[in-house]
Amino acid sequence: MSETISSLPCNKWVRSVMLFLKPKLIIPGKWLLYEYYSEPEDELLHYQENYLKENNLYWEIVLEHGGLFQQRSNLPVRFLNDCEICRWKISGIYLKIKDTQGLNSNEVFQIAILKDSVRLLKKDISGRIIFFGFFRKQEF
Repeated sequence: MSETISSLPCNKWVRSVMLFLKPKLIIPGKWLLYEYYSEPEDELLHYQENYLKENNLYWEIVLEHGGLFQQRSNLPVRFLNDCEICRWKISGIYLKIKDTQGLNSNEVFQIAILKDSVRLLKKDISGRIIFFGFFRKQEF
């Protein structure tokens, strides 16, 4: 008895591996938040694109080829507030953002790199979601 094996899941996996192998080629650029989750008080909150637009909420991050990180945001969930110039790097499944001004402010996010989007996840020590955001790449 022969079984038909769909190549679709395999193709998705190969594309995801290819993206994972070349993150420094894919990630640099301007990324705009279009959806996010947060769990501030044991209640998971979901903010969709329409809500963000209606309330003029945004988080724009710029990841440059040379490792420079810049951000603009007015979200209630804040990261690296006092850091104007930071450095970024990928280490395994983590995006590490380091303060270069000596403020000892560092952030680490789990990262998923997809064909046309990036997902960042940050949890606290108890496993509560501080931020789970979905970003689209914008052309300069």
